[in-house]
Amino acid sequence: MNISNIQKLAILIVLLVFISIIFIAIMGVNIPVNYPELIAGNISWGAATKIQDLLIVPITLTITVGVGWWLNNLFKKINAYDVGESEKIAFHLTIWGVPTLSILSSLLLYKSLELHFVYISLIGMLFILFFSRYNLKKNFLYDIEVISAGLIAVFFFSLYPLVVSMIYNKSISDINNESVNIFEVKKITIIFFIVNIVVYFYGLLFKYELLFKNISKYITASQIALTFLFVTLYPAKLMTKEGLVESYNPNIFLVVFIVFLVLLSSGDVLLRYFRYGRADFNPKIFSPFAITALIIAIKFGNTLTPSISPDDYHFGENLIGSWAYFNGYIPYVDFIPSHGLVFNDFSGVVNFIFYDGTASSLREAQRLAYAILLIVVIVSIYIYTKSLLLSSLSVMYFSGRIFWLFLIPFFTVWFDGRLLKQKVKWTIIWLITAPIAILGLPPQAILFVISSAVIPFFFLFEIIKNRDWITLKYISLIILIIFPLFFVTTVGDMLFYAIKYVVQNGSINQIAYGIPWYNSFNADGILFELIRMSWITVPFVMFFILCYAYEYKSIEVEKLLSVSAVLIFSLLLIPYTMGRIDVGSLSRPGTASVFLISGFMPLVLWSLLNENKRLWLIVCVVFVLSLINMNSMSFARLFQLTNSFIYVGELKKSKDGLLDNIGHAQVQDEHWKRLNSLAKLLDEKLKPNESYLDLTSRNAQYFYLDRLPVIPITAPYNMPSYKQQIDTIEKLKEDLPRVALLEGSNIIHDGGGLALRNYYLYRFIIENYEPFMIDNFIIGLSKESLMNNDWKGMDIPNDKRRKELFVKSFSRTNLDIKKLPISWGRSINTLSNQMELVISDLYTKNYSLNHLSVQGSGYYKVTGKKPYITFDLSDYELSGKSAGILVFEFECISPKKEVKFQITWSDDMDSKNSEQNKLFFTADDGFLIIPLDSSPRWYLLEKIKNLNIELITPQECESFFIKNISLRKRY
Repeated sequence: MNISNIQKLAILIVLLVFISIIFIAIMGVNIPVNYPELIAGNISWGAATKIQDLLIVPITLTITVGVGWWLNNLFKKINAYDVGESEKIAFHLTIWGVPTLSILSSLLLYKSLELHFVYISLIGMLFILFFSRYNLKKNFLYDIEVISAGLIAVFFFSLYPLVVSMIYNKSISDINNESVNIFEVKKITIIFFIVNIVVYFYGLLFKYELLFKNISKYITASQIALTFLFVTLYPAKLMTKEGLVESYNPNIFLVVFIVFLVLLSSGDVLLRYFRYGRADFNPKIFSPFAITALIIAIKFGNTLTPSISPDDYHFGENLIGSWAYFNGYIPYVDFIPSHGLVFNDFSGVVNFIFYDGTASSLREAQRLAYAILLIVVIVSIYIYTKSLLLSSLSVMYFSGRIFWLFLIPFFTVWFDGRLLKQKVKWTIIWLITAPIAILGLPPQAILFVISSAVIPFFFLFEIIKNRDWITLKYISLIILIIFPLFFVTTVGDMLFYAIKYVVQNGSINQIAYGIPWYNSFNADGILFELIRMSWITVPFVMFFILCYAYEYKSIEVEKLLSVSAVLIFSLLLIPYTMGRIDVGSLSRPGTASVFLISGFMPLVLWSLLNENKRLWLIVCVVFVLSLINMNSMSFARLFQLTNSFIYVGELKKSKDGLLDNIGHAQVQDEHWKRLNSLAKLLDEKLKPNESYLDLTSRNAQYFYLDRLPVIPITAPYNMPSYKQQIDTIEKLKEDLPRVALLEGSNIIHDGGGLALRNYYLYRFIIENYEPFMIDNFIIGLSKESLMNNDWKGMDIPNDKRRKELFVKSFSRTNLDIKKLPISWGRSINTLSNQMELVISDLYTKNYSLNHLSVQGSGYYKVTGKKPYITFDLSDYELSGKSAGILVFEFECISPKKEVKFQITWSDDMDSKNSEQNKLFFTADDGFLIIPLDSSPRWYLLEKIKNLNIELITPQECESFFIKNISLRKRY
């Protein structure tokens, strides 16, 4: 009898594990070389050997052929007796191969391999293969499923020494500081495992009936050990470099929560024993809560150091929200979390509830937040699929932006088959939960809600088709009841501002971040690119399913709803995924790949596939996720759980400075000094609870200084759009802060500073604040407060100093705007309506040429080393504010390399062009739009006298056109 596809898969997986073992074993061998002559060479310099290189291929081929032939015969023999038993063996062999499969990519891509996973696969396979062969002699006495489940229990039960040591070190050692050594724990655990595996093997051979009768009790006892792994969520002590013992400041609520998790999971384990463990073996005896505890321990079990990132922009995104809400701010109305409540603020809320709410405990709180999310996700997948295997593996290998998993529970509810048959009930749940999803993770959830709208459309189609007007009546009544609630409660305002922010910032990914794909996709990185772009397979798979269903009419329409939704969602994600590509990192395509392949796609396919095909799905998902996963998993993390202390070096403490919200954390000396200097400066200028306007995009400073933000978008970097800036300006006009921090190591990223990225806000600041340099910070004092004499002894800077300070605060340091004029110039048709024409053609007035000869209308030839055109603007009565944009059409005849220009200008106070009054840029054929007003030196000019356009690379462009040259003003 021929073997089935699932048996072929099992053979392939077994060979994969055996080849891995052979490879590891042979590569670890160092066979001395017998030199035939006195020869010196590369190998001899290092006393190395290459014998193993010669052996690895023939040995691998021999064992592969031998094992493959043996497995093929084994399956054929078992098929002759019982095909079902043979399929069961193949299933469990494949499952035991998953650990090796999950880390094989580490060897392929990252030159490292976690051997423990290979050993687990090997032990499991050897047990299955041995007793499968033994079964032929014993007339199939052994139940392979029971043997496999018992072996899993052996691994779980062997964790008892580790669990006991961990609990001891986190509790008793806190009192007497005497902890169990991690190396002793590892040694004892390994010995305990060896004893368990030997006893288990002996029991299977000689006491099988007794073991079979009590296997459920053994599995239950082993799972009890796992439930105590939730204790890993309690932080270890902190050991400083001085040998002092510090600690996080968790409160009693964390202890209560962990005890609750242990009791809940233990209760579930015992309940499952009484339900499923007192008769024949039932796989449902395995508890999803116990397995979740193990996954959390492996992924997030180790205490993190209380470090504070010097990147106040990103770190601050996760600090401010929860702090602001606890001080009365309304999410999205008074403060906008840039990535959503769940992504930015959930960790902060956990920090305030279970810790002291300081910056030092945020990372540890984030670890707990991840764990809470994983519990919800695993349970929701388990309820939806009834598969503990899928629910565990989906999150086990999930990497990147963990909070994307927030969408999974909504999927499992909205596409639940039973709920879809109850249109009214589904509508109620969807209308209530969709806003929650959007508020939690707006950018992704909005797309998901739009995608899930296939269900209401399907309902409407069915209602009209079946003339079910009663259902339509109930649904309409529900909508009329629920929708008004959004308008009379703050939920409506929150939704409005959340969606508004996403819409206004949608273009940032395409314009501001990352690189074009062709700069990353090259011969050296093609494998990596294919891996992180693997999300592209998802819409193809979904589309294939729809085509198949249409052709053969073999899939229920309700099941196709989830297929359609995931297809739409994956396509709507294109601006997100392809809009942010970075070299050498997963970036957003990788994040989307992980989420779609580990989350949505398996959930969709699970209900469409039979058991054997589901196994293929699991193998594919695990393999692809292991390729994408940049952080290889390690069993070393489990043994590190027993550490009583983690070493943190030097800790900075709030009491040693002026930063009450820091706590005690690792802070770079320079960062610590800068923050304390800023705190001292603002304490001198402001009242205790008075806030300020921070224009540095260092979000976290509001939190560190304990001064609540005055605008909803706390980082100017995050509000590049015109409407966002106008809204912010209107908000500031209502209550203008007396102090603004203009410059303090501003975070600019690739946005070009406030003058380029936030022009309208920049203009408002210049009009309403006077700059001062104090203690290496540039602060702005409002003109109103200066008029009220709020700041005694503060002399308003002269015009020259004023320009210098504004330039240092807002302009590019090298005055080079690179190819920005080209980018904007190519959008002349769309940008023209944002500019008012001031002077339509500068050629109509006086202008002069230097080292240029006229070849025709606007056509020039270079005749010297310093070619430029000077336009006399003294007759126009123009100020920098009245005409800030220079536009002209350029064409270079036979350019050699990049063509660069310099724009300079002067006013009545300076008869010659100042060396400081200039901008550089790179030119290309077509329209060029140069933002002269991005330089405060131009913007603050009272009267422009002349304007120079100088070609500073004449050797690259010996003749060119400049025409249609105009000055414009932004609306």
